[in-house]
Amino acid sequence: MTLEDFQQLAPEERAEQTLLAIIEQGELYHLQHGPRWAMLSAEGDACTPLFCRKDAALQWLGAHYPEAKPKSLSLKKLMKEWLPLYAEDDVYLMLSPAPREAEGILITIDEFLQALSEEGVTL
Repeated sequence: MTLEDFQQLAPEERAEQTLLAIIEQGELYHLQHGPRWAMLSAEGDACTPLFCRKDAALQWLGAHYPEAKPKSLSLKKLMKEWLPLYAEDDVYLMLSPAPREAEGILITIDEFLQALSEEGVTL
């Protein structure tokens, strides 16, 4: 699927495709600003965007957060190291927002882990 086609998907479908691609690839892209993950606020909630495609992350960054950079991360490392920390702080995950959107689909860590579990992915 081209980047343009991916970005034209409805946010819910793009989030679902993102989840499936992350599982298939075993990796994802998060946004890094200096030594830290880029954190955003969506509807007053702390969140961090996750992308299944580097080109999608770069395109979104250009429109919304140009000082950050996409960085690859294994799904295993996300699950073992980062999700427990984010769960403690009630950080939401934003799945592949499109450049035309300030925000994407927000899900909790528990919802993300449940969706992974339903697809047969476990720690």
